Amino acid sequence: MTLTKEEIVKIEEEERVRAEIKSKIEEEKKENKTSPLTWISAIIIVFIVIFFLLPSPFGMPFLLLSLPIFYLYPSMIALKRKKKDLWKIIAINVFLGWTLIGWGVALTNAYSD
Repeated sequence: MTLTKEEIVKIEEEERVRAEIKSKIEEEKKENKTSPLTWISAIIIVFIVIFFLLPSPFGMPFLLLSLPIFYLYPSMIALKRKKKDLWKIIAINVFLGWTLIGWGVALTNAYSD
């Protein structure tokens, strides 16, 4: 059985469409990763819940130990991702992080490519 030229063109067009659909699906999978802000929100909620559920003698030391970790989170992410501007991110985080805007800038720089 031989295929006509129109049938061959139709088959090639179908294969091209399948390849485009497959590439779009892969791009959507990459884009659907959990946002860093989702994780940060979850961490804040966990800290608040633990702080209020634990008895007072345990709650305050836990909070005092966990706040520096949360405060330096952008620096830890930058260190883990081996950012070229690591020291800039650490400086912004340490000196301007208390303003929350500085903390957000440091976090954004830590996650940027």
